[in-house]
Parts: sequence; structure tokens; C-alpha cells
Amino acid sequence: MSEVARLLHLKFTFLEMSEKLPMWVILLVLLITPISALPFASDMVGRVTVGVLDRYQSTCVYLIHTTHQQVTSRHSDVLQMKAIVAARPTTVAVIFANSHIRTLREEGCRPLRLIISDNGKAGLQKYLRQESTINDMSEGRWLLFLDKVTSLEEYFSDVDIPLSCEFVVAQLSDKTNDRDFMVSLTEVFYVHPSRPLQTHRIGNWSSGDGFMWSTKPFVDRRGDLQGVTIQSGVHSKELPKEIERCKERTALKFCGEIGEIWHILQEILNFTSAYYVAEDGVFGAKRADGTWNGVMNLTISKKVEVGIGMFILTEERVPAVYFLPPILNSRMSVHMQEPRTDGYTWSYMLAPFSYGMRWTVFASVLVLTAFLSTTWYFGDRFGNSPEVENYSLCNSWITVLASFFQQGHATTPRSWSCRLVFFTSYLTAVTLLVAYSATFISFLAVRKTALPFADFEGMLNDGTYRLGLFPNSAQMNYLQNSPDAILRGVFEKLVKPGYDSLPTNDVDGLRRICGNWNYAFLISPFFVRQSYGYYHCTLVEVPGASLHTSVSIIMNKKSNYKRLFTRRLQQMMRNGILKAIEGKYLPFAVTDDNIRPPESLSLLKTMPVFITYLGGIFVSIACLLIELQVHRRHLPHRASFIN
Repeated sequence: MSEVARLLHLKFTFLEMSEKLPMWVILLVLLITPISALPFASDMVGRVTVGVLDRYQSTCVYLIHTTHQQVTSRHSDVLQMKAIVAARPTTVAVIFANSHIRTLREEGCRPLRLIISDNGKAGLQKYLRQESTINDMSEGRWLLFLDKVTSLEEYFSDVDIPLSCEFVVAQLSDKTNDRDFMVSLTEVFYVHPSRPLQTHRIGNWSSGDGFMWSTKPFVDRRGDLQGVTIQSGVHSKELPKEIERCKERTALKFCGEIGEIWHILQEILNFTSAYYVAEDGVFGAKRADGTWNGVMNLTISKKVEVGIGMFILTEERVPAVYFLPPILNSRMSVHMQEPRTDGYTWSYMLAPFSYGMRWTVFASVLVLTAFLSTTWYFGDRFGNSPEVENYSLCNSWITVLASFFQQGHATTPRSWSCRLVFFTSYLTAVTLLVAYSATFISFLAVRKTALPFADFEGMLNDGTYRLGLFPNSAQMNYLQNSPDAILRGVFEKLVKPGYDSLPTNDVDGLRRICGNWNYAFLISPFFVRQSYGYYHCTLVEVPGASLHTSVSIIMNKKSNYKRLFTRRLQQMMRNGILKAIEGKYLPFAVTDDNIRPPESLSLLKTMPVFITYLGGIFVSIACLLIELQVHRRHLPHRASFIN
């Protein structure tokens, strides 16, 4: 062995090598790997490898060797390979199959593991078999150069290549002509260990035409799970029954939103489900000792592959499980029984006009009074007759005030200056009456609820309400472990005292609101509308006391079906299927008027109007009686001429 070759051999035996090397160094390592037992030429291996790297956009390569083989130098071939590709940075490491040392995956780099099969097939098969058992093969992509006489089914009979792993086998095909060679690139994987090996031709390479890749996407190549059974965790034994009801096309609208989504996934991907109900019947929350309960525990412990339900995405759950794309983006807000507002108040009479507007009206009356009296006083020469008309300051004030109350007048001034004041007074009065009436009616008709609090802080300070939410849920976990002292106080003072009797479903929580005026429930407005008809009271939302959430299905972080389910759910979202399902389970007949029906105008609310009306009548009667008494006292005594 030459000195240069010996140094190269020592250099590449470091298993965690991280320095950046030009791409042609990869080709150098390929050349010093003995491939005499294969029908592949060294330049053919280099071109195919570089093409696969470009296809997968990988910047790191792990070269798998069967043994510590001797390294030989082939400088002429290296120069030939340098001419094929441009220099580019990459990371190269060599792994020996008999060492079974797992390399670290670089940040931002999904490595390409390159295997060139030679006379040591048994060693490579043993290595692959142990890799599939010990490590997650889907962490990297694989490229195996294999002779065309070897059967793929036989070669991988004991190697479990999971569905999520991208394993490509390069085999030499027939020549396209006397000079061009063709290499077929075949993708291999198992849908499930109990199913046969799946093979898909994803591309070809020829020395004359280069690469021709298949346009069939990943999801379509692996979209048929061939009826495998996926272990699925649920929080309630009713959910599997709902999903089963989805099989009956006439009953689709009764199988629930999450049930229909899961049923559609089963049909599209061709799989069945085995359901496991959580013993404690909850979605799952993190305990004080760091463990989980409910469906979360089933999923994390790998007892099930997937957790079916509306799981809220939280900071603590994200590191523990894998969330599929959001099914629903909503908010969880506090709902309570609408406070009674039947009591009457004089503010309704004064509310239509602000203080500034009231003073403006009063000033207008004074100004018009002064103008009317002044124009009448100086209007003798224009035909005003003091004997017929008397618009003194006192009479002018009564006349202007009468016009503002839409009352007529006995005489009309003859001068146009006085008439113009009259016209201005009546026009101003009509405009104010219309504006006041419209605003006053809206104050009576529009429903305005005075809530006892507007946010979590106000609810905590009020202290008279109890807050309900699901036990061992994301909402409870969020309040209990929140960095905000107010939210922690809400949990300690308003939730914890009734911890043992918390509701277990939406309908139970909504009915408790109707049964207790001082009970509030944390729930999404979507589910309030969806549950309409199961509760019998008027609910009101407290918008300031809310948590914005995203919900979806969860999967084990090591699940081989993550990528497939993610892509399918994204397709359902893009095609509008999820939106259609959401609208389907939100009854169109249920509107905001159903949730908060408009109430009729009660006599009690309009009582100030009638009090004013009756008060005016009694005051006028009292004034009449007083005037009669005064008049009688001032009448002269009549003399009697009768003896």
C-alpha cells in the first residue's frame, strides 16, 4: 500500500468525520472501493451516485464498507470523475458494516447511505438486518448497487425496510445500444412485516441520456397499506362506534367530524383499525412525575400507533408525540349563562344623546328664543301686530320649546324674519326627533349584556364563578402550568375546588351552565354551536377569557406512517374536504340568533317611557287644579239682587 493510500484509509475510518469536502472526493472514495466483482464501471457508479445526491438534495454521504479493505490509488480515474461534476461542499464519513456504530445525523442533513455490494453479500445483509432491528432506517436515504441476477425479494427477505424509509437499489439493465449502458433505480420497502416486499421503478440512468425520473409522488407510490391493521387509541368507547357508523353512507352525518375524517383516511389508504380505549378515559395530560396518562400515554409508550381525537397542540405535547396537520383552528373561551337584564333604568332615556349633545340642544333653544323675540320686537314696521301676536321673551321660549316637542302654535308671524326662525326651530326639532328616536329604539332593541367580567383576571377578582373544563386535558394543563400567575390563580381558586366533579364531555359542561347561574365552562364556540339543542338556556361568550388552539390527530414519533398520513391530510385540506366536513357538522340552521335568540321588548324595560307619560298627565292635572283654585280666589263676589 502506498503512503497516500494508507493516509486516506486512516482518514476515512473516523466515524464521526464532519469536515466539508469537495464532491469529487466522494468519487475518489468510490474508486478506491473494490468493485471488480460487480458489472458497474467506476465512472458509472460515480455518475449514478451524484445524480441520486442531486435528486434528494443531500449534502452528506455515509459510505458503508463490509470490511477494512485495502485502499488503492487510482489517480487517472479521479481526474476523470472531477470532470464529471463541479466541486461542491459535502460531508463524507465511512462506516464499516462489522462495527455497527450508528453515526449522528447532521443538523439539516438527511444523509445518503451508499452501499456497493460485492462478494461480501452476507456481511451486508447481516448489517442491514441489524440496522432495521436496532436503528431507524428512515433517518437517512439508502442507495445499494446490486448485480441484476440477485432477486430483490430474496435479498431483503430478512431485512425489514419500513414504509417511511427511502431505499433505492441500482441494478444494471440491458444495453440500450452497443455503447450505452442502463441502470435501473428501484425503490423497495415493506408496508408491514406481514406483507410482501414492494418494489417501484423510480428512475433509469443511461450513459447516453442520463437520468429519467418517475413523476409519481411519494404518497401515490406508498398510498396503499394493503389492509394492514393500525393500533389506534381513543379516549371513549363511543368513538369506535361512531367510526363504524361512517361505513353506512346514509348515516355519514351522524358519525362525528373526527370519525368521518378517520373513516376517509381508512378508505383512501386501505387500512383497518384496532381500537384501544384509555383506562382513565381522557385525552391525556402530563403528571407531576413527568409521565402521561390517557391516550397520550398509549401513544408515547407505543401501545398504539395513533391517537384518534381532537388533541389540542400544546407546548408540552409537541415534544412527546407527532401532530398531524391541524384539523381545526379555533379558540377555547369561557362561556356562561347570560346575566338577566330585565330591570329598567333611566339611562335608556338619556343614553341616545351625549352630555355635549344635550347642552347643544339646550343652547339651541335659548338662541332660537332670543332670535324669535328679537325679530318680533323689531318687526312692527313689517306687519307684526302686537294686538294679535305677542312673542315676548317668555312667550317665545314657550313657542320654541313647543316646536321641539312637535307642538303647533296658534298664530304665525307675518314678517319673514320671524317665519325663518320658526322654520329653523321646527327643522332642528324634527331632525333631533328622528335622530333621538332611531338611537332610542336601537338602545331598546339591540341586545346588550353587561358581563360581570371581561377576561380571566376579572373572573379571578370576581370570585363568584366556578370554571369547568375537562379533567387531565390540555386546557387544564395549560392553566395549571402557565407562566402567567393569573391563569395559575384561576386554576387554583376556580377549578381545583371542583376537581372531582369536572364534566367529561361538552354537553355535560353546557348543561351545568344552564343549571347554575355562577358556573362557567371553557369550550370552543364551534362545539357550542354543534351541541345546540342539548342545552336549554342562553349562553354568552367572554371573548377576553379565551385560549387560541389548533387540534389534530396524534401519532407516535417513531411511527412509519407519519409522512404518509401527513401528506394525505394535507391533500384533504387543499381539496376542501376538511372544510366541507367542518361545515357538514355545523348545522346551517343554527345561527347566532339561535344561540342567543332576540328577546322581545318587555314592559319593564320601557317603564321609564310610561312613567314619564303618566307623570306628565298627573303634573298637568295638578297644574289645572291649582289654576282653578287661584282663579276662584281672584274672582269678584257677585251682588245678589233678590230679596
